[in-house]
Amino acid sequence: MKTILASAIIALISSTAFAQSVSVADLRAQIDARVGGLNEYQELLNDPDPARSMAAMEIMMASGDPALVKMAKDYGIFSPNAAVRKAALDGYFASGPVLEMQFDLKDLRDANYFAMRAIEPYSGTVTTENTAFVQISVGDWVEKDQCFTVNGWENGLDEGCFLRNSENGTSLYFFGRWWFLTLNDQGELTGSGSGPRNSGIPISIQVAQ
Repeated sequence: MKTILASAIIALISSTAFAQSVSVADLRAQIDARVGGLNEYQELLNDPDPARSMAAMEIMMASGDPALVKMAKDYGIFSPNAAVRKAALDGYFASGPVLEMQFDLKDLRDANYFAMRAIEPYSGTVTTENTAFVQISVGDWVEKDQCFTVNGWENGLDEGCFLRNSENGTSLYFFGRWWFLTLNDQGELTGSGSGPRNSGIPISIQVAQ
């Protein structure tokens, strides 16, 4: 009982000290400054001049500031303009993210064989609900091939091109095959492809978080 009472007293003293050190007016001013700053960046992204808007997105994505990168990426990914969506994805892939590819194996003719041949070699996992996950890190951009490579192909992953991006969609090379994906309204790259003894395998990759 004494321990609980002491903890309550310490918490009360701490909260009182915080209230004394930061007034409501100061706190409101800090919140307004932070939100106002973010709104200014949002205004740059929403510039009516498409060239300025695109430039703002690309510069913010290359800034290295996590908040600005996410704001710019999400703005681009959810844009109705195909060129803007492509630029946002190009900037995202150039940052070297680890993509988590999700495969729905529920309706496959031979899900076990696909999991054994296409998921396990990439150190992927399969849930009891027959959903498979594989994580692959995006590598460097290769100008002559106009594609992104994969990090770690020397450890068993595919060598060479891994991603090609266009205004029509994203092509992803997995298990010796190209899979074509497009962005949906939830910020996911979705599509389907073929694998060992199976075809029409649904795939999705969350790119807006």
